[in-house]
Order: sequence, then C-alpha cells, then structure tokens
Amino acid sequence: MKFKQIILAGAVLATSTFTSLTNAQAETGFRDVPSDHWSYNAIMGLKEKNIVAGYGNGMFGFGDNITRGQVARLIYAYLKPADEHNAPNPFTDVKGHMFE
Repeated sequence: MKFKQIILAGAVLATSTFTSLTNAQAETGFRDVPSDHWSYNAIMGLKEKNIVAGYGNGMFGFGDNITRGQVARLIYAYLKPADEHNAPNPFTDVKGHMFE
C-alpha cells in the first residue's frame, strides 16, 4: 500500500527532477510547495527519505509535468533494487537516451 501511495503522490503531483541536495536545501522545505496543500506532508516525507530532491535550487517543481524517466527514477529510489550492470535493456525506445 505504501508503494501505491508513493507512486500516486509522485504521479498526481506530476513534478520533480531528481538532483542531489546541498546541505542547506536538505534542512529546508521546497519554496514552491504551499504548506497548506494536501500533498505537502507526502512531498516532505519523500524528501526526508531521499526519494525526491526537486530541482536542486530549493524548488520542487510543484505543478510541473512528470516524465517517464522521472517516474522510473522515483520507483527505483523507493525500491532500491540491486544493480546488475550487465543486465540486458529490454526497452528499445530509450536507445542512446540518458535513461538507457
């Protein structure tokens, strides 16, 4: 159930580019996420677990569209699977792309 909630929160918010945070940003919230919005606690919870990081400039991208690659990164960060560097890539539509 937690997995579905995290995916739903990420998809519904349709936001976030994943970059590393500086120490100052890690201690603060995102400037563009209203503290009275229903999704605020979910976003901050994902941030605390290092599942989302926003744009890296204190902005989450609240209201931005989310890409397939960002959703894949969100799922990967949540599941933390073991990396298999020699595993074949079954996805032919990402050939030569940064998510290959």
